[in-house]
Amino acid sequence: MLCCVGVFNYDVGLMPYRRPINIVVGKPIPIQQSKTPDPAYVDQIHQQYVDELVRIWEEWRETFARHRESELEIVE
Repeated sequence: MLCCVGVFNYDVGLMPYRRPINIVVGKPIPIQQSKTPDPAYVDQIHQQYVDELVRIWEEWRETFARHRESELEIVE
């Protein structure tokens, strides 16, 4: 009989308590690569990224952050 006993199998030892990790992935943002990108293009892609972060937050906040103490804050 095999026994899986080790430091990482229980809530004691070197690792913290086991907790689920929830990952949400947004829509891909197509990028045109350039060695010298136009600053306006960089700003446009950045805005798309921020918009997608906000969309993900709005869609999933009640599922994964139900007992939150604050809202999403994006500091630019």
